[in-house]
Amino acid sequence: MTRHWDTSPLAPARWPQVAEAAVGVLSGAGATEVTTLHGWTESAFGGSPVFGALQWAEVRCPVSELLPLLRGRQALGFTLGRDDWWWRGLVPETGQAFELLFCHEGDLHLTTQDDALAERLGSGLAALGTRLNPRKLAP
Repeated sequence: MTRHWDTSPLAPARWPQVAEAAVGVLSGAGATEVTTLHGWTESAFGGSPVFGALQWAEVRCPVSELLPLLRGRQALGFTLGRDDWWWRGLVPETGQAFELLFCHEGDLHLTTQDDALAERLGSGLAALGTRLNPRKLAP
């Protein structure tokens, strides 16, 4: 069964650490590639000349290149916590899909059937003082 987790809204200064932790968790789980996708924006990224080509466009990226990709997008105005950015992939250890959403509403979402991945991410975030909480969905 697919489950959902999320954090409370994060302080802007916490986002780079969260991205680094997520990359570390995915690498540790054996994930080597994700598909990224930009969605809603509430930052200067929306005014970038390349935003129209990036919004809703799937871009494959090695996990090892996610942080450099992030820095490149930040140079275009992208802001973690103010813009949507999905990372979708597969955990080779379990064969389970995952989706991370760095949400424009300031929080992080995880969707997966892989409880071990959620535990790893939860531990990585806890080391930063951030909790990953199971989301209670309406029946």
